[in-house]
Amino acid sequence: MYTHLILMDVDGTMIKNHLAVREQFIGALEDVSGQKRKSHTSGVEFAGMTDRGIVRTILESVGRGADFEDFFPKFEARFRDRLASIYNDHPDPMLLPGVMELLDELGQRDHVALALGTGNCRSTCEVKLQRFGLWDRFGAGGFGGEHEIRSDALKAGVEEARDRLGWEDGTVWVVGDTVRDVAAAREIGAKVLAVATGPDSLEELRTSAPDILVEDLSDTAAILEALGV
Repeated sequence: MYTHLILMDVDGTMIKNHLAVREQFIGALEDVSGQKRKSHTSGVEFAGMTDRGIVRTILESVGRGADFEDFFPKFEARFRDRLASIYNDHPDPMLLPGVMELLDELGQRDHVALALGTGNCRSTCEVKLQRFGLWDRFGAGGFGGEHEIRSDALKAGVEEARDRLGWEDGTVWVVGDTVRDVAAAREIGAKVLAVATGPDSLEELRTSAPDILVEDLSDTAAILEALGV
């Protein structure tokens, strides 16, 4: 029986992408809209947001918010295709310190269920994690291509863990790299491990009062102890 459910964020928590993903995101926007969007994305925050939320914000900024529901599925399909065509061979994406070791340890514990809780679309998340052999580590997840509000994506991750993994009840942890991850976790009543490998600094994360705060995930033993697993 599972006693712990760990919801892992992706970008900035497990993988550092630099510009590889954003370039394809913007390119997909341009392909689907037929217009250049770079000027409209310059002031848009990506970190800690969902893909649905980012696209809606951009469309609303150019007066096309009403087009969102028709636009987004086309955008996601194009984004996935563009990303799949370059990601495996792109030099920028890298697995962050300690991630593989931590997932190896968590995967060996029968009482721990692993799932994703991410702002990514499911299809593009698969492209990213497949490169590093991590997609099959997660039997469930909540995704920002299906839920615009980040806490809703986390709730969906919990529910999919119930349906697919047999999760019932216990301690839910969210592992993320932004203050938005912390806030979303609190909204669903989860504990939070915040890791300063993303855009938010250690001090910024500290002000959001996570349960655990680390510079990176490299100290596997200490993290396992802090998670209580």
